[in-house]
Amino acid sequence: MAGIRDPFARPDGSRAGTPEEFYENRAYLKELMQRYVYGYMPALPRKSEVSEVYREDILGGAAVNEYRRISFDGLSMKVRIAYPRGAKKLPAIMRLDYLCGREYAPSVENEMLKAGRYVFVTVSRRDLCEDEPSSREGLPYAAEGLGAVGIWGLGACVCLDHISGMEAVDASKVALTGHSRDGKAAIFAAAMDERFAAVIPNGSGCGGAGSFFVRGPGSESLEIIVKNLGAWFSERLLDFAGEEKLRKLPVDMIFSLALIAPRPILCTEAENDLWANPRGTFTNVTAVNRICEFLGAGKNVCGMVVRPGNHDQTDADWRALVEFTDRVFYGKAPETDMNRKYFDVTAGDIPWEIPKKQDG
Repeated sequence: MAGIRDPFARPDGSRAGTPEEFYENRAYLKELMQRYVYGYMPALPRKSEVSEVYREDILGGAAVNEYRRISFDGLSMKVRIAYPRGAKKLPAIMRLDYLCGREYAPSVENEMLKAGRYVFVTVSRRDLCEDEPSSREGLPYAAEGLGAVGIWGLGACVCLDHISGMEAVDASKVALTGHSRDGKAAIFAAAMDERFAAVIPNGSGCGGAGSFFVRGPGSESLEIIVKNLGAWFSERLLDFAGEEKLRKLPVDMIFSLALIAPRPILCTEAENDLWANPRGTFTNVTAVNRICEFLGAGKNVCGMVVRPGNHDQTDADWRALVEFTDRVFYGKAPETDMNRKYFDVTAGDIPWEIPKKQDG
């Protein structure tokens, strides 16, 4: 199987050779990813309604917890917002998840709320679309519209609109995370919406940070995911199930990471989670780091960390996430090595070169 696709390729067959040409080519990359992977993103709603606001003091009064319901385009989602009391213009960490009773919150969240360092936002994406829709027929948008992954990502973009007006939030410093299918949706949202300052997908795998073409042993293939969960994606992606058909697919997930670049990306993975294709993810992280450097953002803007264990977003992942956002938003050097070499990336894995910078 060929290596990852070339995000510098332009529609006329030439390659973007300068940062300016690369930025100009982004519209083409967005079109390809929507056509073949996600379905088409609608315009963000000009107006949304907020209801069912519930507020409580937490952590002995050191922080505030709010639940709001945001409605738009006939859809509705619950959102949880936790912030330090009296917070003004803090970075925010938004996660795609689902709110169900006493939802899980990582221990580092309470630590950061007590320290007055972050606002935490949870989008109940399952309110927008069920986890495993049986077909695209029941989805909110037309056949050319978003699959489930895209719908969940759209919810994050609408939530960003909402929290941008909060006194507690610095709208220029919002990081987005999600686990597994929510990691896929986080990548989509950040690729389509440049307002997200950083993205941290966890175990996002096939259709997330993992490559369709570079796969490690035991990893999920495009054929398996579209046969079981085809409604998550564009209808066109179903046409590329099978090794021979896959060779004709003109996109790979490096395109979405390239759309996020030079904004920082951290992929958090687990040693035993081979299904999520950590090898293909590391290949894409290696490539997007080269792209970030080409765009003038410096070396090692993006990273990957692998912890012991299985497919989950654990406290260890959250601590790595906060180390990363501390670096991005507060300039604090992380203790964890986020650029460790986990796999050998060959020329065949990345069969294209970064354009040489032109003199003068």
